[in-house]
Amino acid sequence: MATIVKSDKIGIQKAADSIQNNGVVIFPTETVYGIGASVYSEIGIKSIYRIKNRPSNNPLIMHVTNIQMAKSFWLLNDSEEVIIDKLSIFWPGPLTIMAKRNKNIPTFSKSDFVAIRSPDNKIAQELIYKSGSPIVAPSANISGKTSSTTNEHVKYYFSNEEDVMIIESDETCNYGVESTIIKVEDNMVTIVRPGSILKTDIEDV
Repeated sequence: MATIVKSDKIGIQKAADSIQNNGVVIFPTETVYGIGASVYSEIGIKSIYRIKNRPSNNPLIMHVTNIQMAKSFWLLNDSEEVIIDKLSIFWPGPLTIMAKRNKNIPTFSKSDFVAIRSPDNKIAQELIYKSGSPIVAPSANISGKTSSTTNEHVKYYFSNEEDVMIIESDETCNYGVESTIIKVEDNMVTIVRPGSILKTDIEDV
């Protein structure tokens, strides 16, 4: 059975301790629930892929507290930094920004790019902060199935999974769809995955 903790300070600290010790934690965000592990934990990341039955070539989004934290993992030229600074008006929020990665990310991240976002959810923010590291987290569902937007959805998928800790919350995700993903390279912005932040929103910025 999955371990259930409350969304209070004690529960979130237990979840953060699990993250620090190669564990996998399910937590709410404003988009959908995420299933996460430390970006530095190869064991935790492999567990996510196994638990979700996720294809190994499908990369994970990194969750951070703010834009300064994100920049420590990107390798940006001047134009990319200007663009990302403008786009950071959407943070925290449902926008994921993909840009070239630097060497601060472990070598088992195979892509030259890394996708990062800052969730607009107090539980998620506190979990990242107390974990002391970014959390890589895809949606909390079995691959190919509907993403979880409530605690009941999460329990339906994962209540029998021993290697998971679930932060129990009464929250319903505000958006209910995954974040918009954009790729920033040189002076170009490309939408990789549509979401609640629209093309017109990005163009306005």
